[in-house]
Amino acid sequence: MKQMTKTKKWWVGIPIVLGIFLIAILTLGGRTISTLSSLRQISGTAKGEDALYTMDYTSSYSLSNILESGATTPEDLASAINHQLFLGLNTAFSLPTLSAGGAAFDAESSPDTHVMGQRIESLTQNYLLARNYNGPATSALLIRSTPRSGYASLAMSSLPGNLLNTASYARLLAAPLLSTDGVNDQGLSVAAIRLSDPPTQEKNDLLPITTTLAVRMMLDQCATVQEAVVLLGNYDMTATGDHSYAFLIADKTGDSTVVEYPKHKMATVSSTIATDRYQSKGAVTKGSGDQEAKTFKAIQSAIAATKKTVSEKEAFAILKKTAVTQGDESTRWSVVYDLYSSSASVVFSQKWDHPYTLTLPEN
Repeated sequence: MKQMTKTKKWWVGIPIVLGIFLIAILTLGGRTISTLSSLRQISGTAKGEDALYTMDYTSSYSLSNILESGATTPEDLASAINHQLFLGLNTAFSLPTLSAGGAAFDAESSPDTHVMGQRIESLTQNYLLARNYNGPATSALLIRSTPRSGYASLAMSSLPGNLLNTASYARLLAAPLLSTDGVNDQGLSVAAIRLSDPPTQEKNDLLPITTTLAVRMMLDQCATVQEAVVLLGNYDMTATGDHSYAFLIADKTGDSTVVEYPKHKMATVSSTIATDRYQSKGAVTKGSGDQEAKTFKAIQSAIAATKKTVSEKEAFAILKKTAVTQGDESTRWSVVYDLYSSSASVVFSQKWDHPYTLTLPEN
């Protein structure tokens, strides 16, 4: 009889916890409700798992407060997000595991042509950034965010499961803080690419920052590559999860760089390609094999074959050529960001004939 009583109490506790969380959402205001109600499934299974979603994020995600908390471990970061976004009421909140493998490249795009489905007439120069996201099966969220103090942006986040379930609401509200790549309305684009090395742990007595918070910070606050590099230098990078990461950063002027952390020290490399290997002189990536070198050369050769101007269609052809087609580390999504129109075109689950395009409103 006692066991039945304990079981009954456990079941009764579930709606109580959910009710408290829903009260927190209501307390946080109409923008939070508007954000959640904008969620749409674009593609994927009928059950909503391993699917592509979009969401218009108009609520506050308290980036500056979370950065100031100094949280770096998944547990501490989840706690900081809980206190900032959910009034400390969602004690069960946890962060999904970050993967972000694959490769990314930046290239000049063909002028006076169709870019992201739109005709650009008097354009003399344009640039794009493209990436494959490799990792375990996951759903993906394309977020259109308009922070009150910061640049509007489009960004991708990996969020496992059916995002339409109420159990996913907390992670949806934290999604901007989990971004792996994106573009803002100033024409700055960034992609985080996983390396095989152990996680970066910079020790310069600066405020620490994690991988996805760095992506979000750059999208919110930077208009150029130079601004992004300077901003990253103000923080101690503490890589998310079990790996280190490199950032490919590009802007609409054609400037691009790779920021990486060999031997736990920030370094910049003038490059338009990022794969699972260091590019700094003398740096060796532990565990990096021949495949990464082949991917780098394949992208390099494919861009050269287009005479160094790459259309959206050609960018997807390069991503398709270098995609991993099967296994636990297969390519889950591919995205091309247009730095002129601040647009994103996403192919999910390697359905190359069905890209989905989203744009930012004109200023």
